[in-house]
Amino acid sequence: MSLSEEESNFLRFYFLNVKVASKAARVYFDSVHQPAGLANELAKNSATLKKHRFISKIQLKTLYPSPASNVRSEDFDTTLIVCLLRIMTPRESTPVRGWNELPHPGDTSIEADLARIKWYRNKMVHLGDGRLSTSYFSRYWGDLECAIGRLSRQSLLREAQSVQHIVLDKSLKDILNSLHNLQMSQEQLTSIINDLQSTIHNQTTIREKHEIEIQQLDESNQRIEVDVHKLATEFSETKRSIEIGTQKIEACRKEIEIIQEKAMDVQEQVDVLTQQLLRIECTNDIKFKAVDKRLTKFDGQLAKQDAQLKKQDKHIAKQDEQMAKQDEHITKQDEQIENQGEQMTKQDEIMATCLQNINDIRKTQPCTDNSSEGRKRKRLEDDTKALIEGDLREGTFVSTKASTDCISLLNQNGVLLITGCAGTGKSRIARHVLYMYNTGGTSYRCIKLNTLDEWEDMLGSKFFDRPTEAMLEEMNEIRCKEDMSDMSDDSDMTDISNDMDELLRFLSSQEIQNG
Repeated sequence: MSLSEEESNFLRFYFLNVKVASKAARVYFDSVHQPAGLANELAKNSATLKKHRFISKIQLKTLYPSPASNVRSEDFDTTLIVCLLRIMTPRESTPVRGWNELPHPGDTSIEADLARIKWYRNKMVHLGDGRLSTSYFSRYWGDLECAIGRLSRQSLLREAQSVQHIVLDKSLKDILNSLHNLQMSQEQLTSIINDLQSTIHNQTTIREKHEIEIQQLDESNQRIEVDVHKLATEFSETKRSIEIGTQKIEACRKEIEIIQEKAMDVQEQVDVLTQQLLRIECTNDIKFKAVDKRLTKFDGQLAKQDAQLKKQDKHIAKQDEQMAKQDEHITKQDEQIENQGEQMTKQDEIMATCLQNINDIRKTQPCTDNSSEGRKRKRLEDDTKALIEGDLREGTFVSTKASTDCISLLNQNGVLLITGCAGTGKSRIARHVLYMYNTGGTSYRCIKLNTLDEWEDMLGSKFFDRPTEAMLEEMNEIRCKEDMSDMSDDSDMTDISNDMDELLRFLSSQEIQNG
């Protein structure tokens, strides 16, 4: 019996699905999961695959044969291949219309082509009458043929095109019909197995929930038994307490009766005393009225005194605020004094270290001839220059009113003497003045003297005409007074200032020669 055109269309398209489309899906699968490492990849994903509800036990036996190295993608059907591509890494993305719907013709992605093959295979398996109209055949064939070409990278496109013109003899028809029937049976059995697996999984879940609930009920019963035991113990103790309380109440009742009898006697005495009180009240009303008038006057006086006391309280509160502010100011001054003391201590330590270093250097440099004074002066000049350059690198030179006034006085008198308490910045101001004075186009040499010996050497050479002994006596006296200024009051500072003025006038009268 000859086949109709619709039956031929069905068999040819079915053959394309079974023979070529499944091979294209396998070619893409092998490109993603290389056959040489397929067993290792399946072993890594075994936990996920064995728990997946869409993979049956028969398919698991195919995935994990014995030995594991015998696994081959040729043994996988289209459904299993698509399922593995969705589960194993790298996972395929979900198509726009999902895995169970035919993708849009314009969607040519890999995941869409896999969904096409899956959809057309299911469509052919569930097409019960075995017929396919020419319009559907042409549309389905073109769509599936393009998907096969893309998945196989055009390697199976010619084979797919040749299937459309294959001659359907009787043996091939019988084989295709048998395959169709077998696939329908396999699909039905797979569906039944999946349903049974889902049912078993649900039953297992329900059983586990029931076991948990039973365990919770057992624990709840145990807690209830413990609570009942506690309540029984508390009830027996409460019952004993009630019996003891009843006995005490009976004793109290007897005592109350005795007290009531005594109260009757006392009441009679109270009545007699009440009558006496009434008579006394009558005689004392007049006295109470007079006392009330006096109390009224006294209340007025107290009110005036309260007003005065409130004013005094406000005045005292203001004084307290002022005292608190003064205390804060004193506290800040104390902190400043402590900070200055710490700075003075640090500067003293630094000065002692510098003096020691200078003395050590002086000891290591003996003076054997007249040229040693020149070398010593040169060393002092270099030290002073290095110290000023160090301040410049640190950026600590800031123009202040003190430094400006010092420059003005030095230009006016030719001599400048800086005095002040320890830690007030005398040395820093002096170095700043030296730096500013020499940047004005002058050619003076700058020497920082650290000890009286160095000062004596300078005076003894050719800087001043006055004898060294007289100058040293005055400088020693000024040095002692300057050291005492740290502990003196304002009157002492005035005396020291006067002495400094006298010394300045004397130095101004001397002629300073440029070395």
